[in-house]
Amino acid sequence: MVEERPTEDDSTVESNTGNNTENLSSFIQSEIASRLGDPGTHDQQVAAFQGQVASFASEYSQLIEQGGAKAQQGRRLIIDAILSPNTPFTLQTLRNYQYDGDALFYRDLLADAGSLTEEDPDFARQASVTGFGWRRRHDDTNSAIDDMQTYHPNLAEHPAQQSSLEYELAQAFKKKGDTTEASRWLTMSGKSSESAGDVRKGRMTRAEAIRWLEQEDPGSQEAEILAVRAEFAARVAAADDFEEVDEAARWVFNTHTWFAETAAKLNDADMLAANLAVIDTTENITEKKWMPEDVVKELRDALIQLRGETE
Repeated sequence: MVEERPTEDDSTVESNTGNNTENLSSFIQSEIASRLGDPGTHDQQVAAFQGQVASFASEYSQLIEQGGAKAQQGRRLIIDAILSPNTPFTLQTLRNYQYDGDALFYRDLLADAGSLTEEDPDFARQASVTGFGWRRRHDDTNSAIDDMQTYHPNLAEHPAQQSSLEYELAQAFKKKGDTTEASRWLTMSGKSSESAGDVRKGRMTRAEAIRWLEQEDPGSQEAEILAVRAEFAARVAAADDFEEVDEAARWVFNTHTWFAETAAKLNDADMLAANLAVIDTTENITEKKWMPEDVVKELRDALIQLRGETE
């Protein structure tokens, strides 16, 4: 006979809940006190912090139901750990929660951090933009867009963060199905990146904005895509850094794939054949792996069908 296990009453559950917050506090205090910085233990430190945050997150809903004081305390402990110069933690350390719609502690944490405009303005801006990223994925899209557009002027003198917010707006409009507005914001994001000094990122972002429009309306961006190709081809010829040359060459290749995809949609066999001849090489597909073999096969099959050929 199995002995029946006693059921915990509410007071027992309540007393147990919150232990993870206390554990989090002890962990953070000990980590800061130890003045971290040994490169050999960086990964272990980050993993331990992530584990403590996960424990706190697991009881977050209960802490909110109990009044929220310990929930607020835990959020502040995490913020303090990130802001401390003696720890290796950043908002990026918790980035996995960006894709978790149930991570309400993360939403609230970013809201708290975003309010620290006097204590640490740069961190507050970064947290606000990150929070908008979570909201446009998991909250009401229209509400997130409205709030992002309202916040946008605050970043006029901070082009890198402005670029990030414009990217989030682009993705939010894309989620809504408004490709034109999405592309406009993505183009702005690219230009802001360039203003911030990241010309390579800006160039690629602007190119992607054109691709979005071409996917929406095949054939509408021919001149723009040719201009993108010329821009990246110029970088292939001029850049000294191998990585940048290879990156630019990849984007020249990408423009051929965009035209090939358009040709298949428009039933233009000549256009498809011309671009497939550039795409479908051993170097591009087998060695560099710039396009999956199955996607190349779809383009080959489309050309065969258009020409009325048989394998």
